[in-house]
Amino acid sequence: MQEFLIPSMTCGGCASRITQTLHNLDANAMVEVDLPNKTVRVDSSQESAAVEAALKGAGYPPVEVQSVAIPATAGTGTRRSGCCCG
Repeated sequence: MQEFLIPSMTCGGCASRITQTLHNLDANAMVEVDLPNKTVRVDSSQESAAVEAALKGAGYPPVEVQSVAIPATAGTGTRRSGCCCG
């Protein structure tokens, strides 16, 4: 299981696009989104680098959680262009 912090995930629309992006990469991936904590857990046959690249390509650059604590200010920065909430 891979876990990522997605600071730019701000709403349900973002969560849906992230989930769809991951299912486009691996149709059998199990995706768990925790919107309040801005994290995504992915169980996929794809390598972590491929998952990160897909998320970044969709406009949601991730931070791998295992090496980084979730900051208290997660998501307080600028919103991603084209997002339904920004």
